[in-house]
Amino acid sequence: MATLTAVRTQGGQFTSDDTLRVTLDNDGSLDFCVHNLEVVSGVEVTHGGGAPSSTTLHYKAVERDADGDGIIDYSTINMHVVQAEKGTSVIKVCASFVTTAEVEAYKTERSNWLTTNTTVVDEYPEGSEQPATIIDDVMYFANDGVEFSDMPDKPTTTTIKSGEITLVWTDDV
Repeated sequence: MATLTAVRTQGGQFTSDDTLRVTLDNDGSLDFCVHNLEVVSGVEVTHGGGAPSSTTLHYKAVERDADGDGIIDYSTINMHVVQAEKGTSVIKVCASFVTTAEVEAYKTERSNWLTTNTTVVDEYPEGSEQPATIIDDVMYFANDGVEFSDMPDKPTTTTIKSGEITLVWTDDV
């Protein structure tokens, strides 16, 4: 089971800005991962340069963070958070992800379904009322009685949350 932890590494009570080191511990690699914040109580908090707390952001970029095989290590990010006004905010960091294993299983299941239930065509058969779709630049024509809505569902994201983090911004008295 995946866990998410967040620790403040920069900031303090006399500034609106804080930096969190967010660590995602998961068995296996991730195909996709985005982060957002949940404001449990208090003042609104933005992240990633001004995005509202509920907006999901992808903190990693393929061109910057991927290895030679195109795999991104999502285990650690630094998240810049800013309180919108003075006060106390209690927040949780949220990570929504899909594992590489889930994507590979889906691709296999989809391929098997397409092999069983469709025919590959170069162009849509004239006069036919059967549905067709294009996947990975290949046109598939549904066999009689088959609907593409019966294809396996894409993997859904798993969302996990960190523990509560209290941010305080007050006047220097």
